[in-house]
Amino acid sequence: MSASGAAAASKPISGKLSKSGYRVVATTAEGKSKTMPAKGGTFKLVPSGPVVVLNLVDAKGHYAGPVIVGTAGKKVVFGVKAGAKLGVIKIVNGYATAKAAKKDIVPAVAAAATKGKPSGVGRSGLVKAKSSGKSGQGRDQDGDGIIGAFDIDDDGDLVIDNLDRGGAKASAAGLDPVDPNLPVGPPNPNQPQGPPNPQGPPNPQGPANPQGPAQQPAPNAGGGSATAEFRLFSNFKLDISESINANGGGLDRLGTVFPATATLAIAVPQAPVTGEMDCLGLTYCSLGGTGTTLGNAQNPSKAFPAEFDADGDGQGTLEVGQTGDFQMSPHAAPGDINSGDAFIERLTSGGVETEVPGVLNFIFKTNPGLTTYAVDGGASGSVTYPVAPGQIGTSQNPITVPADSARATLTFWRPQRSAVGDEAASKDGYVDIGGLTYVADIPNGPSAGGPGGGGTPGPGTCHSGYSTTDADATLGGEGIIDTVADRAADPANTLTFTIDLAACLGATSWSAGQTLAVDIQAKSQYGDNAAQKIFFKRG
Repeated sequence: MSASGAAAASKPISGKLSKSGYRVVATTAEGKSKTMPAKGGTFKLVPSGPVVVLNLVDAKGHYAGPVIVGTAGKKVVFGVKAGAKLGVIKIVNGYATAKAAKKDIVPAVAAAATKGKPSGVGRSGLVKAKSSGKSGQGRDQDGDGIIGAFDIDDDGDLVIDNLDRGGAKASAAGLDPVDPNLPVGPPNPNQPQGPPNPQGPPNPQGPANPQGPAQQPAPNAGGGSATAEFRLFSNFKLDISESINANGGGLDRLGTVFPATATLAIAVPQAPVTGEMDCLGLTYCSLGGTGTTLGNAQNPSKAFPAEFDADGDGQGTLEVGQTGDFQMSPHAAPGDINSGDAFIERLTSGGVETEVPGVLNFIFKTNPGLTTYAVDGGASGSVTYPVAPGQIGTSQNPITVPADSARATLTFWRPQRSAVGDEAASKDGYVDIGGLTYVADIPNGPSAGGPGGGGTPGPGTCHSGYSTTDADATLGGEGIIDTVADRAADPANTLTFTIDLAACLGATSWSAGQTLAVDIQAKSQYGDNAAQKIFFKRG
């Protein structure tokens, strides 16, 4: 930044919100942010650059929309200069408006709107829009009025970003594949797990990605850190006997099972960069809230952020766990954690702090649900939900696989998330998640049976032995790729594919009478993973 630019950026932006309890986030096009609470509605904030976009987060930590500072023809303007005095900022449902002086607005930073309301408002940016601008945390790539940091669909293709970052995008971003060794179901200290993930923490210094959002920070020789992308994903894994699926049933148990099972994983910056998480009032990861680390017998859970707050600022330090990232158990009620929950990651390098805003793209509210099965040379049948103890597929009553065949054709209901805004959904408000990759994972080898599924390490994720004739699926390099988009949850929406369990086991023997536990995972390349553990028995 030039000397004149630095001087301009040092001038504060001030205003008074029409309602109290909000935080103001000022973000440059490059993604550099400054955040502060508006005490009594009033704020005076020194931005990180000469031009920023203002966004609001409410007292509960939910993204509350952009601040419109003017108009330019049929568009509404968001770009505001350092030093602007905005006066009273009126908070509307999902956005806010201010009357800035003409000299203080930047007409080029604008978006189309209907009756003054940008299209992305109320949907966290999950709207159909033309992607014509530059990508980035501080830019509005699809012109819907929501910058990349807070837009869950920043290119306007109606595919949530975490589901839109697979294949080439994931490789270009340097993203590690999901760790298959996370436990299925609530933490169970008696359940054997697979070996630790040898890949280590995600690499935040992947090559530049012209198609996707800005990358994680690399240490800056000057003592600061580069602009970053907030990276967070969810996991929801259950034994078939505990499974919940909006198309099959069990939603009445969601209030008990979800808080005990759902987890979030957050990318941890590489040294010498350190990171703290500011949850902006979210009940599941703010001081005094319900959040803990994901514990096990060797590492009991700890309260977050309280036990990770050495400097006493109410924000927890992100520490690398056994899976190479920071694993959090929110213990949140299903309605208390959703798309659009906002966070600030504060990265420090060489004594210089960089704020990285972001939102939760989505969180799995249910897991995949096996609905029918057919074993080559063996039995076929259906699964009834909620699954009763001793029903087919459970550890007490595994699906029998004959000695001369190990091919099982399985039909699933997709996992679901809560609808965003007025998005089309089932009567219960759920959306079937499309675009996931389905793989079989065998964390433990065959055994005499029991809920643990074996005491010896298994082969892990199966990379071969898949096939499908389903028009909605295709064979990928790792497993079965679901080719349909998200849509309202409906029992008619099923996905069918065949797995050769013998091919998955490879050199691991499976003797007659032994039980094999298989985790059917539905995952994004970004890390989100929902799974159902199903039991098979060798005939």
